[in-house]
Amino acid sequence: MRFFILIAFAVGMSSFFLSCQKEDDNFEVYNIIDNRLDLNDSCGIDGDDCGGPGDELLYTFSTSNGNEEVIWSVNGDVTLLSGQGTNAVILKLGSNFSEASVQVESGLCFLEKTLVLCDQLA
Repeated sequence: MRFFILIAFAVGMSSFFLSCQKEDDNFEVYNIIDNRLDLNDSCGIDGDDCGGPGDELLYTFSTSNGNEEVIWSVNGDVTLLSGQGTNAVILKLGSNFSEASVQVESGLCFLEKTLVLCDQLA
């Protein structure tokens, strides 16, 4: 009889601890997700959505997360003329430009903006 009571007690305590652990884990996960949502709201990249071959375009990055290092990168027929490491860059679209992207990374922020030929938006 004591053995049965001891097993019942052990099972009950295990269930109690496991249920408490699950609630704590969920609480931490929700906090992390909420922090990421807040972070995305505090970063921004501004600039044109389109351009044409030979155009020089200005893009700016804004954040309320402090003074982190800013790293810009581009994909496609685009050259970063000036501004690497700052909150503003000037890009030059190449003669074969049809579509490209500009990315900016700073601290926990990573943003990407796609650029297309202006007549593709019409």
